Amino acid sequence: MASANNEDRETFYSPLPGNRAGSDDEDEVEPITPPPPPQYPRALELVRTILREETSEDGFGSLNYDPFTSDASLSEARKYTPAKKRILLGYSGRTFWRWAVTAALGIVTGCVAVALSQLTNAIVAHRRARFGGDPGTMRSCILFDCLLACLAAGATTLLAPGAAGSGIPVVKAYLNGVRVRGCLSPKCFLVKFFGTAMAVGAGASLGPEGPLVHLGAMAGSFLTGGVRLRQTMPSFFRTDIDRRDFLSLGSACGFAAAFGAPVGGVLFALEEASSFWDDKLLWRGLVASSLAVFAALALDHGIIGLTKLSHYGLISLGGSDPNVSVELLVLAIPAGLVGGILGGFFVRAWALLERIRRLIAERSYSSRPWRVGARTAEAAFGVGITTLAFLAVAKTTGCVQIHEEDSEGRSHAWTTDSSFAVRFGCDDDEVNELASLWFAPRENVIKKILAGGAFSASSLFYCGCLAFATLLLVFGTALPGGLFLPLIYCGACLGGAAARSTKFENSKRFQAPAQRHLGVLGAVALLAGVQRTTVSLVVIVLEGTGNVHMLLPIVATTVVARFVGNLLSRGFYEVALHSKNIPFLEKHVPSNFDRKFVADVMKVPVVLTRLTTASAASEVLHACSHGAFPVVSSDEGPEDPSKRPLAGLVLREHVAALLAHRRDGRDDRRDRALSSAGWDGPQTPPRRLASGPQPLDLGPVMVRSPYVVYADCPLSRAYRLFVTMGLRHLVVVSHEDNSVAGVVTRADLAGCLHS
Repeated sequence: MASANNEDRETFYSPLPGNRAGSDDEDEVEPITPPPPPQYPRALELVRTILREETSEDGFGSLNYDPFTSDASLSEARKYTPAKKRILLGYSGRTFWRWAVTAALGIVTGCVAVALSQLTNAIVAHRRARFGGDPGTMRSCILFDCLLACLAAGATTLLAPGAAGSGIPVVKAYLNGVRVRGCLSPKCFLVKFFGTAMAVGAGASLGPEGPLVHLGAMAGSFLTGGVRLRQTMPSFFRTDIDRRDFLSLGSACGFAAAFGAPVGGVLFALEEASSFWDDKLLWRGLVASSLAVFAALALDHGIIGLTKLSHYGLISLGGSDPNVSVELLVLAIPAGLVGGILGGFFVRAWALLERIRRLIAERSYSSRPWRVGARTAEAAFGVGITTLAFLAVAKTTGCVQIHEEDSEGRSHAWTTDSSFAVRFGCDDDEVNELASLWFAPRENVIKKILAGGAFSASSLFYCGCLAFATLLLVFGTALPGGLFLPLIYCGACLGGAAARSTKFENSKRFQAPAQRHLGVLGAVALLAGVQRTTVSLVVIVLEGTGNVHMLLPIVATTVVARFVGNLLSRGFYEVALHSKNIPFLEKHVPSNFDRKFVADVMKVPVVLTRLTTASAASEVLHACSHGAFPVVSSDEGPEDPSKRPLAGLVLREHVAALLAHRRDGRDDRRDRALSSAGWDGPQTPPRRLASGPQPLDLGPVMVRSPYVVYADCPLSRAYRLFVTMGLRHLVVVSHEDNSVAGVVTRADLAGCLHS
């Protein structure tokens, strides 16, 4: 049996400098009282709060995704169970509220998506109009982009470190059962929203779709009591399970609003984001995603001026084209091969850069202000290099004459589009091709490429390579932004460059429609090679293009790219979770767990007797920071409580709620505290805990039949039970007398998983 340790069994911390939370020794019953903090003026106190040493994104904890059924919870649930099972249109009040919040979540997410798109496009349009005409403004353009990057990265690092990146790994972790502190707060929402607009508007190789997933998940959290408005919400929403479901719906709505793909958004949440899903959630997810897409469509085109249901989503991949050549199915295999190789290289290179970042952070950043400055400077440097590289290459490329069509019948209509083409040093009757591909919004460039615009193969190749390299440089800094749009942009450019090469230009059988389709295959190959999504990716591309005739080539490209990418590296999100030291538990059981037993990973717990005293329970809460305690029988038995039979399991929050309201004499206040204790929402700090010889009965708040295993149980079976049921604790009992032998938590399984 493993020995007890002094670490918190329910809180995990990443090895970042300055993180000293959770290091108290459990053997110290009387914690040392810190000296009173000095008094500062109001302004200095605000600065001191912002620049505090403890950052909120460093802490991880476990969530209760298994229904914690006790006598108190059942009594509270009966208050919201109607006398007649179905009271309104066949539904109870609980179901009505769930559907109402589901519809509101879809509409709110669609509105947020449109607001983010309009703000980003306004910044891009201003930047393009000011710096797109004269190469002499290149220095000013670089300074402008670096300023936006400093604002976005500085706000992220100072105010909400959890807003950095796409946010999808954070959402995946939460839906897996890991509480990532500081990533679902209103402050994180605001920083994510404005930081994404500034980062994308600055020309960084980032996209808005990943942040929209995170913003949608935060909207689901807010609507179910994630802010201090919980008294206005029904109390049955104050559970981790309900909050998890609405976070899943919010992530689906955000992805659907970005791509105009309600089915693809639901499948993305099902395949990539969520670890727990059921049929009812699938139904609600489809409704919420459809409402999000419609709300985005109505606001983007004007509610009154909306006459056609077309061009769904903020990122459209073009229209349908039935002229799909059979050669495209053959070319899907090499496209998937190249996409898988590039995807594997990207994941490995990004993981290496992340290790270098963390190594430098651990050895160089001695204080919080230095870390803030370094992270901000890194983001500004990445954006500055991106701008300098694109503009320097654009200055060396030739200009294109403005005309509708050339002698070969290829469309040059993009040269006459004043909202797309820029001169950048060319004559009045010419435009700069590469500068136009970079200054314009990324979604507009993708549409032009996939529509068969007459771009040169060299310009598309340069754009694809530069975007790929700068994405590797910028993603992972403190800037908020996603991967989907930059990968689509890179893949479309590289695929379009291959389609416009000399070999294909001189081919009589490979017609122009097939050349346009190679851009789609390039985007699909790169997405599948990096992110390793399959079904959701196919559906998203089909919904985005509206071209069902490309189904087989898209499927073939996706399968080949994922297969080749898996040979070279793990999926990007798995690597991102591992780099953040998040204790994520995959669904599949590791093969080496069949050769281990529960006794190899369990820890000796702290137990409580069912009938105890307030002073004894208070001492246990002050002596350790465990998240739950096995409850043993209080009947006559061995003097050692750990040798008595198991009676149940009680959460730390429930014991604290009992002690806090022990002297109230107000059963209603105690019941409200017990109903909200243990969920991941804003908690009111309890008053001074009761102590003394007063008796305390844990029977009403404990789970009488927790999941248990034996110490000689194979670890693979315990892991499967833990992950499938969404447990937070798994009690280990002995064969002889059913006494408590140990407890297995997420920390134990994650430590064994990564050892």
